[in-house]
Amino acid sequence: LRAGHLSAHTFVTDGGAVALRLVKPRTAEENTMYGQRKLRSQYQELDLPVDDSVALFQCFWAEVATDSQVPIFHEMRRRIPNLTAYWGVSDHSVAVPEGAIPLVAGSARWYEILATAGWIIKNTEVGEYTVLRPGQRYLQTFHGQPFKSMGAKFWRETKHWPEFRVRWESTIRRSDFWSIILTPDAAADKWYRDNYFYQGQILSVGLPRTDPLLAADAQERRQAVRERLGIAPDHIAVLHATTWREDQSQGNNTATDPSFLDVAALAEELGDGHVILQRSHHSVARSQQERLAAAGVLNVTDYPEINDLILASDVAILDYSSLRFEVALANVPMVFFVPDLDEYEGRLRGFLFDFEESAPGPIVRDSSQVARLVRVPHALRQEFGGAVESFNRRFNANHDGHAAERVVDALLMGERE
Repeated sequence: LRAGHLSAHTFVTDGGAVALRLVKPRTAEENTMYGQRKLRSQYQELDLPVDDSVALFQCFWAEVATDSQVPIFHEMRRRIPNLTAYWGVSDHSVAVPEGAIPLVAGSARWYEILATAGWIIKNTEVGEYTVLRPGQRYLQTFHGQPFKSMGAKFWRETKHWPEFRVRWESTIRRSDFWSIILTPDAAADKWYRDNYFYQGQILSVGLPRTDPLLAADAQERRQAVRERLGIAPDHIAVLHATTWREDQSQGNNTATDPSFLDVAALAEELGDGHVILQRSHHSVARSQQERLAAAGVLNVTDYPEINDLILASDVAILDYSSLRFEVALANVPMVFFVPDLDEYEGRLRGFLFDFEESAPGPIVRDSSQVARLVRVPHALRQEFGGAVESFNRRFNANHDGHAAERVVDALLMGERE
């Protein structure tokens, strides 16, 4: 353990074994429920000036630095020389972009910056305890294109919640906090207007998370990632990325892996010359569920940057994941393995628009068909190249590698007005 990166406590189990528990590198009191309640109360009462030259970035539950936050960070640093950028992290093992100051989420200093940063830039919701001061702006970037049922539509039609709870979750818990939100294009704005009753500013200029996929160095990045992962130049990398299932969630931002596809068996069937990149959903990563390690399979669930994995891949096996938008943009052919489509659409989640009509690749329900389709990516690309082009025209028109520039243009223009 590197000094200060994690805290460790030893204890004796019921069986008499000595065990080591790693906890967040905060003070002993900060790591208690009492300590957090105390810090949140103090944060709410804190009376310090808001500093427009300070930004707080954070992704998901602070366990990774990725998504639109990274391109926005780099563009803000380029355009605002005096910017002080903090990055919320779960511990100091989280790698943050060069120039960012890591800050352990839930520490006293983190709450202080949360209260004083002119910009709060996240891809998930802020805590219920959050009090935005006059002059603070919360940029909600979200973490993918809108596609699955969400907000009021999901809570009404699938969860069957009473209307008062739908309204509370949509507004008081979420959109009332948003100062500005990002969408991929103007056509997507309605999903947030209708499902979160949001009336604030929308930047429908594209999602910066897509910029690295179209960067000038994308090919070099692909080669570097493949070398880092040990993928031979002549091997076909098959990305298997699945989303989570609501009925397999523990309700604390964790879930078990759906495990519909036996990736070990698929790797054996594909044989030499192929490697499967197994990417489970981040909620599975938090569950501490043991994930597969097998011949021909690389477990990349904890790899910090999904764009690297997309670039490194030659073909992808997806389900209902919104990654299909980025994978299509990178021109990686896709197979949609969805054995539970009827259940997912009818009972678990549902979609904002038709899944089958919009899928830019073959839809498969029987795992025995998967190997044949992914074995030769070139053939898959030839057959479905037109569908991918149409998909990109429909959903990725604003994704040209410069979304972060347009976002920061808008943010700075707003400051001047």
